Amino acid sequence: MNKRMIVVKKGGKKVLRLLEEKLTAPVGGEVKIRVKVAGVSFADLMVREGLYPGIRGPQVTPGYEVAGIVEEVGAAVTGIRKGDAVVALTQIGGYSTHLNVSQERVVKQPPGLDQADAVSMVLNYLTAYQLLHRVARVIEGEKILIHGAAGGVGSALLQLGKLHNLEMWGTASKGKHDLVRSLGGVPIDYNAEDFVNVVTANEGGGVDAVFDPIGGSNWRRSYKALRLGGKVVGYGFSEATTSGHLALLKAVPALLATPRFSFYNMYQENKGMLGYFIWNLNNERPSIYQEDMSKLLSLLEAGKIAPIVSERIPLMDANRAHQILNESRVAGKIVLEC
Repeated sequence: MNKRMIVVKKGGKKVLRLLEEKLTAPVGGEVKIRVKVAGVSFADLMVREGLYPGIRGPQVTPGYEVAGIVEEVGAAVTGIRKGDAVVALTQIGGYSTHLNVSQERVVKQPPGLDQADAVSMVLNYLTAYQLLHRVARVIEGEKILIHGAAGGVGSALLQLGKLHNLEMWGTASKGKHDLVRSLGGVPIDYNAEDFVNVVTANEGGGVDAVFDPIGGSNWRRSYKALRLGGKVVGYGFSEATTSGHLALLKAVPALLATPRFSFYNMYQENKGMLGYFIWNLNNERPSIYQEDMSKLLSLLEAGKIAPIVSERIPLMDANRAHQILNESRVAGKIVLEC
């Protein structure tokens, strides 16, 4: 039997319930994975709330990423066989004991990896790697600003940025400043400091890239933190939510405050505003996904990156995992053991 957590209603506490169903065999190019761990992400909260783009319908199962062991493969699958340890980008469905996934989204792991570490590569580190190298295209020694630097993607950006000798600042609450420093960043207390003033005071008068998942008016301020030739990369809109829930009293002002960047002004200022949506890029260009995931898993195997796994929670306690993420009580990654 397959066991998976489903959303039984939008919003509130304890909206995830266990569903048991018969296993289905993989067909064609599908791979059946016995899921060992599933990552928990802000995107999962949005799926739970019915706010994630393109995902609607009853009994949806959250879960953007999984790591596990191949149990069976479809007739058209090549290069992957039963018993292989793999990771997969799933978008939904990950909060399960078993999952059939298209081979294009499945990547083999090097031997001996901790499964919680491996699954951390799929969403957090893939996002961070592609923000740096596919979108912003940073150059060794450049200066960057990371919002939410103590979170899953933020801490991944710091680790990957350190490998390229980037000079890094990161916004975080005061209690998480030691973590930001330990990963090579200069912490900025977003409750007490103006990040624009902090980064523009450095030699060069700003940064080459800002990574901003907040949105709204924060994008305008991030743009002001750029120096000549810099770019802001927006990859979320948390300004419109409170504890993982859409907050209309925040969403409407945030949308109204979202800047409309003038191409003419950007052209004159030699600055840019870019966007990133992980699913669209990697679903439409699977070769990029395979290449980048393989690179990250190799870095993990070599010990050059080390994900921060803060909580390992049983699948049945997925509601508790969401509550912890809602309340921003941890730094790093939360995983479900399936």
